[in-house]
Amino acid sequence: TPTLCLKTVRTYSEGDICRHSYENLKMLQQKVKGSDYTEMFAKPLYLYDDGSLIFTIETACPGEKFSLGKHDVELVMEEYINWQSYLAKKTQTIIQHGDMTPDNVLVSGKNVYLIDYDYEGDNWTQGFDIFNFLSKIRLSPEILRSYYKRYLPLYFKSIGAHVESYESLFPIYNAEETKRKAGKS
Repeated sequence: TPTLCLKTVRTYSEGDICRHSYENLKMLQQKVKGSDYTEMFAKPLYLYDDGSLIFTIETACPGEKFSLGKHDVELVMEEYINWQSYLAKKTQTIIQHGDMTPDNVLVSGKNVYLIDYDYEGDNWTQGFDIFNFLSKIRLSPEILRSYYKRYLPLYFKSIGAHVESYESLFPIYNAEETKRKAGKS
């Protein structure tokens, strides 16, 4: 029996968050149907909206929040890049999470789960999820740079894209993160 998650908002006027997340999960499930990635996200089960109350019911992903020292950055990056490569090859689409932070990544053994798809589609800048995830982990500047240098080229190669200078993307990523934060408040 799966564990269920009830997602709601404080006021009905914020209901687009529930609708957006529900539709995103439905779309993700369609894109990964029959693949090794069907368990990587919650399954949307029900959207209730009577015009004054709104909530969704979805399956809850197992695992615990990513924690440096307890979990492996390499595992998260490898699973994420493999998933993006699958999408690029099988569905000709790239889907950025839009808010991929350690709080939105669960780990259970060798399995990685991505949660809270409220912002998917709000950011189309390829590579932003990797930049965002790594930048939210407390790492020394040297280690952070080494991760960027390692994982951004792997990511872009896996989706069939060529980028001359990954560093040239950082101002774009920073602007996207500023825009995302402003939209959250």
